[in-house]
Amino acid sequence: MTDITDRIEIHGEETLSKRRYELRSVDLTWRRSDGARQRMTREVYLKGNGAVILLYNRAQRTVVLIRQFRLPTFMNGYREELVEAAAGMLDDAEP
Repeated sequence: MTDITDRIEIHGEETLSKRRYELRSVDLTWRRSDGARQRMTREVYLKGNGAVILLYNRAQRTVVLIRQFRLPTFMNGYREELVEAAAGMLDDAEP
């Protein structure tokens, strides 16, 4: 893994909500791989750490996936459930 600390500069953060999870707006500059600097604002939910596991069945040479509803994709016009790897929040546990 490569440390990307030198590629990002945080200019400021603003808390937008503290309902279920804290939602922040972050103003930042990102140095792209071609060296160009790109200023942007992103909204980030501070939900803690999560983990995903890709279950592999050696005998059948298959993976186990789940199908589930995701509100953001529905609101974006996608009308089917998503197929995903099983994932969840760690709640301060080790992965």
